[in-house]
Amino acid sequence: QGEVTLRALGRRSPGSEGTDVWLLAARNAPGGQAYPWDFMEPLVGDWMSIEDDEAPYGRLLRCSCGTLRIILRGERPALTLLRHPSGGLAEVIFKSASELLDLYSPIVERIHVELRDLSAIGKGGR
Repeated sequence: QGEVTLRALGRRSPGSEGTDVWLLAARNAPGGQAYPWDFMEPLVGDWMSIEDDEAPYGRLLRCSCGTLRIILRGERPALTLLRHPSGGLAEVIFKSASELLDLYSPIVERIHVELRDLSAIGKGGR
């Protein structure tokens, strides 16, 4: 368990039309109940809640430059993000490990980031 930081870096990937980071869900375990956005720490930057029928609770979070922090308590916390034509660069930080994510894709697709795997980076895991 621990604090998860997601930073929309305001930088675009080569080929991207923008710098957007779209967060669909944060979960204590993959496939588990999504964390309600109301319980996050205050958002820094231009994060916006946008209606989306496929997102848990009918809303996703979108940002081009900013930071959010969530405390996740499960053994295998995970984030679900979208890769898309306007996708930018993001950084995920968990348990002193960080990973740069390129969220550009010519097609819209979901990606699942298991933070347990991310924390292994700092221990020679990946």
